[in-house]
Amino acid sequence: MDEREFLLKGWDYELWANRHWLMQLAKFRDQDRARKVMVHIIAPQRFWLDKINGIDGSFDVYDATPLEDAAFEKVSEEWKATLNRIDGTTTFDVTRPDGSQWRFRGFDAARHVLNHGTYHRGHLRGLAHAEGWDGFEDTDWTRWLRDSGQAMRLS
Repeated sequence: MDEREFLLKGWDYELWANRHWLMQLAKFRDQDRARKVMVHIIAPQRFWLDKINGIDGSFDVYDATPLEDAAFEKVSEEWKATLNRIDGTTTFDVTRPDGSQWRFRGFDAARHVLNHGTYHRGHLRGLAHAEGWDGFEDTDWTRWLRDSGQAMRLS
């Protein structure tokens, strides 16, 4: 599997995992905090995608992106279309709030955003544990592989 194929597969996983957590938001006692974490997952997805595609805009880690399945599906599909359009040498520039400028490969940004989502879903799981939750579903990579039929059951 090449880098592009791995990243495309990663976006299928990302959408699956985010959908699972979206369905759990209503269970949080501190729903505002949990919703902010979910927004903090999707807002950088849009930010980095826009940068790769040459779209400049302001960025707020807690922006007003609607927390709907359709919003996560749309950004996932746009990432996949972008990954199919660019190659491993495609780069773009970012100016950070401190004024420093950086050049990134598009594939590296895609990997970053996927890792970022995994990290913050772990954050949500920590919040759920702190609220005393029991028995919620895992949303890790191997669970997705099993659920999506990409792992073979041996017994």
